[in-house]
Amino acid sequence: TLWKVVGLLHDYLNGCSSFVWAHQHTFGHHPYTNIDDADPDIMTASKEVPDIRRIKERQTWFARYIGQHIYVPILYSLLSIKTRLQDFTILFVIRKDGAIRINAIPPHELAIIFTSK
Repeated sequence: TLWKVVGLLHDYLNGCSSFVWAHQHTFGHHPYTNIDDADPDIMTASKEVPDIRRIKERQTWFARYIGQHIYVPILYSLLSIKTRLQDFTILFVIRKDGAIRINAIPPHELAIIFTSK
């Protein structure tokens, strides 16, 4: 029950879905920790549209990455806005988070999702 309270705090104080986080973390990150193209925690943009930050050796290196220690923390401060919008996309449009399929959403979780944004 403690983790349910922490999840609700995450929902209502951060505006980010603990339901999406639980799927991503439990079914995505833990079984596939740091496995490229499987772990949703290390997903990066495609080769055609390079990522704003370099977090994997496999990524092509660009000169802009020299300053990522300056600009990435600033961008990460905006992450909660992106996550709030991304939750809806993950749950209702593409119905998966990276390679992780999102199962049917229980009614009580839907209520939390819509009242916490």
